[in-house]
This record gives sequence, C-alpha cells and structure tokens, in this order.
Amino acid sequence: MAVPKIIQIPEGDEGALQYHYKRLVLTSADILTSFATPIEIVAAPGANKMLIPIEMIARTDYGTGTYATNTTLRLLWNSVTQAWDTIDLARTEDYIQIENYYDVVSVEANVVNQNLTLQTQTGNPTAGDGTMTIYLWYIILTL
Repeated sequence: MAVPKIIQIPEGDEGALQYHYKRLVLTSADILTSFATPIEIVAAPGANKMLIPIEMIARTDYGTGTYATNTTLRLLWNSVTQAWDTIDLARTEDYIQIENYYDVVSVEANVVNQNLTLQTQTGNPTAGDGTMTIYLWYIILTL
C-alpha cells in the first residue's frame, strides 16, 4: 500500500493542517560529502512559512565498510546549527532508527523559510559505503 504524501486534518477556522511525507534514498557518495554539500530533504517553504519535522525513520543498509570519522549525521534547518536529531553512521550492521519530534527541540533562531537538510557535524566521513533511506513526515506552518 502506498503511503499518502499529504494527509489533511481539519482544524476549525484556521484551515487544514497538512502532514507531508518525503522519502529520500542517500547513496554512499551523498553521505561521504554530506558536510561540504548538505543533503536537502525538503525545500524552503516560502515567505512566512516554517517547516516542522514530526517523525523521521532512517533505514541504513550497512554495505561492506563502516563509515569513519565525522559519523554524526544531523537533521537541521539549513541556517541553524542546532540539530533536530542525529544519526550514528558508525554502526556495523543494518539498522532502523525511528524518531518523533514532539517537544524535543527548543530552537532560538529564525527558521522561517528555511529548508531541512542532513549534514554531518564537523566534516565529511573519511570512509564507508552503506546507503540510507530517510522517511520524513512534517508540517508547514504558515505564520
């Protein structure tokens, strides 16, 4: 069964709250350059709008070599250094990480019209060849 990309939930006079879904497959090349070239998951939503992650699932297929050095992959807004979540790339087996974001992060920065990206924390990984599939549910808040 296909997962719907938008689920509308009526919300009084304020209009409908829409849950959006994005699936993204990351190659080893994407991951190995993810500090120098952050991976955009969701484009900036436009003026007076803000992206709010609701839940993320990261499914990692190990490959043949472990990622080394700079192995913390972070979900964040493009211009903000505080991460919504982190993924450990240094694991030595296939794994699934499930995170929800209900009252997890307090951000004191301007995140209006910012995209959501994945980026390693301090530099590109130096080795590794696994792949990762990201499943992200989010809302777009109009301010």
